[in-house]
Amino acid sequence: MATKTIAFYTQAPIEGEQYLLLEIGDNHVACSVTDAAKQPLAFEFYALKDDLNDWSDVFFEIKQHSAVLDRNFTAIQITYNVGEAILAPAEKLSIAAAEDYLALLFGPSARHIVKHDKLQVLPDTLTVYRIRKTVNEQSARHFPFYQVQHSYTQLVNQFLQETPKANLLDLQFYPAHVIATLIQPSGLQVIQSFSFRNAADACYHILNLLKQYGQDANEIAARISGFVLPHTELHRRIKQILRNRSFINLPEASLLPEMLQEYPAYYFTPFFRHLT
Repeated sequence: MATKTIAFYTQAPIEGEQYLLLEIGDNHVACSVTDAAKQPLAFEFYALKDDLNDWSDVFFEIKQHSAVLDRNFTAIQITYNVGEAILAPAEKLSIAAAEDYLALLFGPSARHIVKHDKLQVLPDTLTVYRIRKTVNEQSARHFPFYQVQHSYTQLVNQFLQETPKANLLDLQFYPAHVIATLIQPSGLQVIQSFSFRNAADACYHILNLLKQYGQDANEIAARISGFVLPHTELHRRIKQILRNRSFINLPEASLLPEMLQEYPAYYFTPFFRHLT
């Protein structure tokens, strides 16, 4: 079952080219529409619940309730935001080896297919991931001629454009998972997705990751974006464990005015940060 929980649309007349970014996760689907100048035209967020074995029903429900997906788009980009993914050296990873390694890490599955992306900033490295066959089939059926990538690919390509002067932890939150990226002046250390049920779970994963890589939670510079509303338990705990933190707000011009009336600007950073 797909439930539209967030929706914003431009009030201005829409003319010219339109671009769709569709992000598909294990528990959500997000639709972002922009014009040729990368200005936002619409944003829809769908929470996925119950049994997701039949993704044909999920796509049907989303298209039925969407106010934008019936348009003709100049280009469509699909981003798979799923946790069953790794970064690996391209020269040592055949398709068979990638399938075996993903099965070793996440368990064997006959319901998934393996895909990979090349990284622009790390030409010798691939993002290797697997998605459900039904998701891949329905994506191709409903959105022909789309381009595809994993969320890790998008983030790493963006983050490594500039080398940080100090250790940096980027945390991109969603309703039920967080993507944590640790970058040092020497380069990327790790990017990993962690599922959580509550604030305590999320903070445990963050602290455990920092401990594994010998980082001090009180000292490391942390950048935070996504589904962390002020005055919530998650917001309070993050303030406790990460003292050197900042929230990554998008420029106001990158969002629709109504978005800023209801949410902080960093709430939408995961969906529009690549456009700034």
